[in-house]
Amino acid sequence: PIATPDPSTPIATPDPSHPVATPAAALSEQPTPAPESTGGPAIPASFGHLWGNTILGTPDLARGATPSGPHPATPHPQAPNPATPNPQAPNPATPNPKAPHPPTPNGPDANQWGDHDGHTVLGPDPAQSSPRPSVAAPAASPQGLVLARRCIRGHDNPPDRSLCRSCGDRLVAPPTQVPQPVIGRAVLNSGQEIRLSGPVILGREPEAKRVTDGPLPTLVPLPRNHISRNHVRLLVEGWQAFAADLHSKNGTVLYRRGHPPVRLTERPAQLSQGDVLDFGHGVILTIEELP
Repeated sequence: PIATPDPSTPIATPDPSHPVATPAAALSEQPTPAPESTGGPAIPASFGHLWGNTILGTPDLARGATPSGPHPATPHPQAPNPATPNPQAPNPATPNPKAPHPPTPNGPDANQWGDHDGHTVLGPDPAQSSPRPSVAAPAASPQGLVLARRCIRGHDNPPDRSLCRSCGDRLVAPPTQVPQPVIGRAVLNSGQEIRLSGPVILGREPEAKRVTDGPLPTLVPLPRNHISRNHVRLLVEGWQAFAADLHSKNGTVLYRRGHPPVRLTERPAQLSQGDVLDFGHGVILTIEELP
């Protein structure tokens, strides 16, 4: 049965001086005033129910916990600042230095005297650890003339001598300019002799190419397979003789008494009396009668 209120019982009238307790549920239903504008864009009225009731809190609120204390002001979203580009200078490509390969000789001798026919047989190196000579190339004599002292018999001698190197007579005439004389000889072990009064080229099939000045070289063939086509060049300048390897495949070794063997290069090395040039496989050339 539903209880019917007794009309004779007076209804209690609330006293205005005493505040009436408001249930917590009623407080939760009241809308939270919208945050004051911070200068950002205005929030549309149609989204007020979303922005006005949003509470900034911790993850505990997501699990149903009741926040304590005043609600923090909802931050107003601000337009993100455009990203400031941070230009950086591109890193230059770091070079990868490598040990350069030894340069291929490209001087006039490389193309003029080099062995490029492909018929040279590679042989053993007679001096694998031989040092290289460091004698500078000789200077050309002016107009092919040489300063010499001539004896009464007509023999030419170096200007610093007092006795003739051929006949032994005393030299009394002052030095004068004479054409390039014979200053010595080179003797192969086969017995062939070469007079040293100008350039000489020795090789399997020697040839003189593009000779524009100076005397033509004397060509001396050495028909052996291990010898390059143009193997060695002998030079005569004044009273001195020089030898240079013409980029031969098996090389040339200079032997001098009291000194270690020297492997010749394209740079002329000065010769002395008694020097021996070894072409390998028993082919040798001996320098004789130098002043």
